[in-house]
Amino acid sequence: MNYPIKMKYKITGLLLAMVGFTGPIGALQANEQIQLTPNDHIQLTREVIQTRRQAIITLNMGFTESESKAFWPVYNEYRSAMKKVGDRRVALIESYAEAYNENAVSDEIALELMEEFLSIENKRIGIKEAYLDKFAAVLPTTKVMKFYQIDNKLDTIINFELAAQIPLVNITDDSLAKIPSE
Repeated sequence: MNYPIKMKYKITGLLLAMVGFTGPIGALQANEQIQLTPNDHIQLTREVIQTRRQAIITLNMGFTESESKAFWPVYNEYRSAMKKVGDRRVALIESYAEAYNENAVSDEIALELMEEFLSIENKRIGIKEAYLDKFAAVLPTTKVMKFYQIDNKLDTIINFELAAQIPLVNITDDSLAKIPSE
């Protein structure tokens, strides 16, 4: 199945819609003098998502003034580390989209994409592990757990929405020929 709109644009639009920020983007695009590149869309989307994340965390955590003062610098470091993982994920999705749109997801490319996906997931988990003690140094353990639950729920929403828009790889007759018969 070939999609008429490049996946990168669909995913960016989806993320913008998900965070409720399509109005101003549409207005910007309607103005012929302002053209947003796909990278502009991605950057703007990520900024909006980050702002919403912070608002959701603030509303749900019930920080004391001293907890808030201690938490946000650690959180900003954490999100900076996660942004690097996010950059890799965006690049992975773009690589898949390019190969998918060209009907060129070979076994070799599929393996490379899967290895990168697993590397990204391992890095993401590593960051969560590395920051556990840092968050625990500034918050009670139950609040750290609550933060991780909120963070996980937000990531799950984004992952669900992305998964719904990223098409499954096409299986070619050549790939099927490599499956061992019983």
